[in-house]
Amino acid sequence: MEGQTAFHIALLNKDQHRIPLKTRVLELEENKEYSFEITGDSESGAALKRIGKADG
Repeated sequence: MEGQTAFHIALLNKDQHRIPLKTRVLELEENKEYSFEITGDSESGAALKRIGKADG
């Protein structure tokens, strides 16, 4: 895939309710791998952090 796209990231709790975290817009490149980490100690304290982009 190439081009710009938006990813809507959410947690799904045990009751199957979605907890939106963040929308990320990325410029996609062919054969690249993107990594993210979810941090926090609760649903309301969860945060999304981009940790890297590597050759795929």
